[in-house]
Amino acid sequence: MSYRSPLSKTDFNKFLKQVEILKRGFDFVNDHVIITDRNGNILYANKSVEKNTGFSIDEVIGKNPGDLWGGNMPKEFYEEMWHRIKTEKKPFVGEIKNKNKNGTEYWQELHISPVLDEAGETQFFIGIEPNITERKQRDKFREEFISLLSHQLQSPLLVVKWMIDWL
Repeated sequence: MSYRSPLSKTDFNKFLKQVEILKRGFDFVNDHVIITDRNGNILYANKSVEKNTGFSIDEVIGKNPGDLWGGNMPKEFYEEMWHRIKTEKKPFVGEIKNKNKNGTEYWQELHISPVLDEAGETQFFIGIEPNITERKQRDKFREEFISLLSHQLQSPLLVVKWMIDWL
């Protein structure tokens, strides 16, 4: 089942007018924020998108994140995400590895919420994506440090245990 289709220029202009009121509030948010149509085509991106992805706002408008900086997760991740936001019409939260314009990988916490009309049909998606790369690096360092420390602590204790056994 395909969840994506291209956005025509006519539809783009119509949707752009509809999201105008929404985007004013996101211009001042420090986290990466995008608003897409129901097929994931970007209608709005704030300045943090440029900072995270390396793509200019002009380069991302009308495109799909998966074609620019996304698409690095297993197929099942995207199937679950699209099912949740498009079929169930519920918010989705997950951690996603992306690649910026120059190829550097980074991590984001993905929060996508569908925006429904009066009939309950999805009109837009709002994605708020804090960059969690530093947190992931700290977690990895902590895990490696604890692993190394526990290994080093076992060795001296084994020597002491052998000495006690021998005595």
